[in-house]
Amino acid sequence: MSGDKVVYLISGTSGVGKSTLAKELTQSLKPSALITGDDVNKMLLPGSELPMDQRFSLTWENMVLLAKSFLRNDLNVVIEWILQNDLERICERLSDSAIQIKYVVLRANEDTLKERLGERGDSHLLDRSLFLLQRLDALPFNNNYLYDTTGKQTSEIVQDILASDEYIVNKDRGF
Repeated sequence: MSGDKVVYLISGTSGVGKSTLAKELTQSLKPSALITGDDVNKMLLPGSELPMDQRFSLTWENMVLLAKSFLRNDLNVVIEWILQNDLERICERLSDSAIQIKYVVLRANEDTLKERLGERGDSHLLDRSLFLLQRLDALPFNNNYLYDTTGKQTSEIVQDILASDEYIVNKDRGF
């Protein structure tokens, strides 16, 4: 690889702005690639049902393989999906590449989630979103990487993430 490349892991529950942020972040990084967990997860065809834990693990495994391929071709990588317990394992799988990893767990307050999910016709996801929000907030390794998107514009969030070193993953800050 000719330069220092970065993998951005964008996590959070439905309605916090993961997809919107990931797209805008990818556009601001040149050259770059966007990997979304939803797209990789959809590669498993109906009838290929796996237990949820296995499906989740397989999706992450494939996203890491895609990321490594993009990195070998000198692209920055943005990965967007919910990351619950696998940060250390994913970082270890990516660590054989000479890269920096930035991890951001997006969050928003309940009113913002209601508004955003309602605007996009996904109000039925609110209970699950609030449950996952509490779960993600409670995970000790997320404490150093939380970013509240409430009341912020996507461009502002992108600039904050690009400019800040506080989202760089290292073992001293905890997984």
